[in-house]
Amino acid sequence: MRLAFVASSRIPSRFANTIQVLNMCHAFSTLGWDVTLFVPGRTPANIDRVFDAYGLPQTFALRAVWIPDAMERARGVLMALAVRRVLQEWTKGSTGLSVVYTRLPWLGLALSHDRIFFESHYLPDSTSSLTWQAIVRCVKTSFARDITKAIFAISEGLAERWQAAGIPPERIHVLHDAVRIDQFEPLPQADARRFLSLPQDRTLVVYAGQMFLDRGPSTILETAPRLPEVLFVLVGGLERDIASLKRTVVSRGISNVLAVGHVPHKDVPRYLAAADLLILPYSSLWRYANVASPLKVFEYMAAGRPIIGSDLPAVAGIIEHNRTGILVPPDHSEALAGAIRMLLSDPERRGRLASAAHQKALDHTWDARARRATDIIRSHCETRTLHGPSDADG
Repeated sequence: MRLAFVASSRIPSRFANTIQVLNMCHAFSTLGWDVTLFVPGRTPANIDRVFDAYGLPQTFALRAVWIPDAMERARGVLMALAVRRVLQEWTKGSTGLSVVYTRLPWLGLALSHDRIFFESHYLPDSTSSLTWQAIVRCVKTSFARDITKAIFAISEGLAERWQAAGIPPERIHVLHDAVRIDQFEPLPQADARRFLSLPQDRTLVVYAGQMFLDRGPSTILETAPRLPEVLFVLVGGLERDIASLKRTVVSRGISNVLAVGHVPHKDVPRYLAAADLLILPYSSLWRYANVASPLKVFEYMAAGRPIIGSDLPAVAGIIEHNRTGILVPPDHSEALAGAIRMLLSDPERRGRLASAAHQKALDHTWDARARRATDIIRSHCETRTLHGPSDADG
């Protein structure tokens, strides 16, 4: 079985989509797929160090495809066009099941390969936007040509959007994001703090992720002065966002926020293990709040620490209030501070929430996700082989 995974992610990068792509390629390869990952740019000079930074063995091939420098949206279109010739070579002489798996909606128009599986992550803000209309037209045309076989949507909200756009529901499958349990198994808190040189005698509330405004850093900075006894540890972010956050911390005289900045993904589990509580303070400004499936939610759950998150569909669809975490209104520092106080004063509740979240994470591994995707891929390929195109494709 051969699988070409076509992505617009640059390798390495500081974005979650790279983590997702690499882990899916690894999971597919462990199931027996002969995987080649096609990405834009140049092949990293020290490929072993790249895989090591993500805590992954090199179980699949990585092939770079040159495209001109472009903004994120244009990069996907350029990649779809540039990879066409490369994939034609890749398919030559192949026997057995051979599929193309991609996060690029445009690929179905660029290729003649008739076994494309499209994994959908985000959509434009409005269904009336020209970009959304173009994406829908492209995907529907690819289905009509019997090129694309199915859509894997990362959330129920996203699946509903595709169904509303006219894609037959039997061709849409929900696959939430996932986590590598072996990387995020709960670690002893004291050991994690010692390794990271974090104080043993402070209460630590940790956030790990980007520091974009819609991820809620302003809510953290408003919450911190309400809880001077707590040290808020912020992990991740681009240099410009970290610099801006640090300037705000200094200008406001906030003394209990530690901005660590970017760390290799393989080091994130230690920061989560060092925490007493983990927070996901997404803002209501987050434009993907109805359709996303955030990686960090699954990583938080696997870490075995209690979680407080914003009550938004992308979080509430995974974290069940008062069972696997606590949900609070977004952009509400008083509510976040109150939830932190409540959990810090109730160790039994913290333990119960953390245990239930960890147990749920066991059902959301990359291996399980790739296994389900493989079953769906085989089902669609066998169906098309036996019966040909269905009326729904027209």
